[in-house]
Amino acid sequence: KYLQSTIRINTTMCPDQSDEDLEWIVIHELGHVFLNEMREPGIEHEERVASHLADAFRWVREAEKERKTKAPVAAK
Repeated sequence: KYLQSTIRINTTMCPDQSDEDLEWIVIHELGHVFLNEMREPGIEHEERVASHLADAFRWVREAEKERKTKAPVAAK
């Protein structure tokens, strides 16, 4: 009810992952904190939604970064 959760990370696998992959994994796992309230029998649906949300959050951030780099420079 209070969005409390414990996330365990297998740190032995971290050196083999890129920063982007580690970021996606963390976002995905945090998504489960929100999705758990809607859990249905089985976890397949929740896994799919957490994966899509992780992708969407990263797409939005990347789009905003790109928009900022293309923004016109204000004249002084």
